[in-house]
Amino acid sequence: PAVVELSRIGDLSSGVRLSVSTPGKHVGWSVAGIGDINGDGVCDVAVGGNVSGSSSGLLYVVYGKGGGFESSVSLSDLDGSNGFQVSGIAGDGAFMTVKGAGDVNNDNKSDIVIGVPYAE
Repeated sequence: PAVVELSRIGDLSSGVRLSVSTPGKHVGWSVAGIGDINGDGVCDVAVGGNVSGSSSGLLYVVYGKGGGFESSVSLSDLDGSNGFQVSGIAGDGAFMTVKGAGDVNNDNKSDIVIGVPYAE
């Protein structure tokens, strides 16, 4: 069987490493292909996680690129043109479940469902 070592994923021509450089932010609790959120015809990716010490969730949405990605994408650099971040409320818990939901509001763009375990 073919083996891909996670430490080398950014070195592969078909892989991309998503990372966050901000201390205390942890990502990868959930990862999902979410369809085309921004309506550019390319599928996008969501990566969920949390902020340590606050029990709040984080979600990064990375817009897909028709020409592919560099070997590494810093989630800290998302600026609205290449994706965005959703921050949860302290105490609600990590964004442990993230799914593409199709177009639930009929705006011709894909939508996201986020599971937040302790939200009221």
